[in-house]
Amino acid sequence: MAKPRELTLDEIIEDAMTFLDFSPEVLVLEESDGFHCDMTPEESELARASIAFLGHRLLLTYRMKRSGAYRSNGGWVAMRHFQSEIDKEIAQALGIRGAERDRIAEVRRLYKVARKAVDEDETYRKRVYGIMEDFENDYDLDAGRLGIVFI
Repeated sequence: MAKPRELTLDEIIEDAMTFLDFSPEVLVLEESDGFHCDMTPEESELARASIAFLGHRLLLTYRMKRSGAYRSNGGWVAMRHFQSEIDKEIAQALGIRGAERDRIAEVRRLYKVARKAVDEDETYRKRVYGIMEDFENDYDLDAGRLGIVFI
């Protein structure tokens, strides 16, 4: 029997770029003389926020499932560890610089930007949730079954 493939942030980013229609330039911070891609600052921020949102939700669910930590009383400790680990990975992928605390704060801010867009824009919500649903089906991920509640 073949070993199941591991879910990676790179795979999530690739799908986000494909289905949300943005280019790899959003993975690099804006240049000092302005933006380096054809997107407006708002579009670029939402693309980056989408990566933070999808990466955080999907990787947290995947890692909790893979570790089996959700079955134990101390599962929340593992979840906090994974959250921190994932925030650092996302910050690195997005080229966020600075102190670790500041990088994590920026990833969480971006997550909130996407969360707000999901709440307010039905078209965006359908696109993002469509991406998440594909991954959930491919990797048999069900956050609710694992006791993960996203706020």
